Amino acid sequence: MKTIGADELILRLRKNGNETSNKVLGKRLRKTIEKKLKMGKIDAKNSPAEWSKKGRTVGEFRLPKTSAQYKITDTDKLGKLYDELSTW
Repeated sequence: MKTIGADELILRLRKNGNETSNKVLGKRLRKTIEKKLKMGKIDAKNSPAEWSKKGRTVGEFRLPKTSAQYKITDTDKLGKLYDELSTW
């Protein structure tokens, strides 16, 4: 089992030019992880992101200050998750 934060996934999306709001991305990530790929469940909401602790730039269209953390029960599907993100 692995824990992965929505903040890490949003960082990946931002690096690839995605400018969708964090709120929309968070909802879409949850739906993808829990319902579409059925690879895990939310473990914690509103966990502080690493970069927010270090004073880095956060904002609704930048990086999230907090994010959900997911317990990934089916780590074999992580590749599918990243493939899915590449289409966003």
